[in-house]
Amino acid sequence: MPRIRQYADKYARDDFLKEIDSRCVWAGFRTNEDLGNAVEVSAATVGNLKRDPGRIRLDVLRLMVQKLKLDPGIVLRFIGYSSQDIRKFAKEY
Repeated sequence: MPRIRQYADKYARDDFLKEIDSRCVWAGFRTNEDLGNAVEVSAATVGNLKRDPGRIRLDVLRLMVQKLKLDPGIVLRFIGYSSQDIRKFAKEY
């Protein structure tokens, strides 16, 4: 079933959180404390960011991308770019 644009932000947020969870397993981060140490924040902050990912600071997001090797498409959709914008950008570069 196609995704409705009305829920695009919710789906982008959910996809982002699923990507973080799956990449944490890949990287060997079993707890919020492990991830927090890797991205230089406390375990409580990681838990808060997972509950409300819109509050992620840029420096923490940058470290998550570096440490977890997150999919750029998922991160860009979470930030607010559409799939069409991402494809257009990829064609240009």
